[in-house]
Amino acid sequence: MGLGINYLVIDDDMMAMLPETLDSRMSWDAVQDEFGSTEVIFIAFGNKGKTVYSSESFALLWDLTKALENVNQVEKVSCITTISKIDSEDGFLEISDLQPARD
Repeated sequence: MGLGINYLVIDDDMMAMLPETLDSRMSWDAVQDEFGSTEVIFIAFGNKGKTVYSSESFALLWDLTKALENVNQVEKVSCITTISKIDSEDGFLEISDLQPARD
């Protein structure tokens, strides 16, 4: 083992390397406290040459969304399954789920 290897730390969070008392770090922490985490993971799926706009794809998306929502470390899932649609109905706003059910 090389000298000092006992003190090797690997962390993909750049903010963890900055002192908590640094003005810019405190500002960034305040932004995250106000608006939520800035860590985002994009997930895409499908088959080459096939449309994703099918009942099978929407059912798979529903299942994936429900599974991700059950992961403790996942704060929020944003996708067709979780967002609302807003329509105008006779001059009134009608808000409903974009994908109200799995099928």
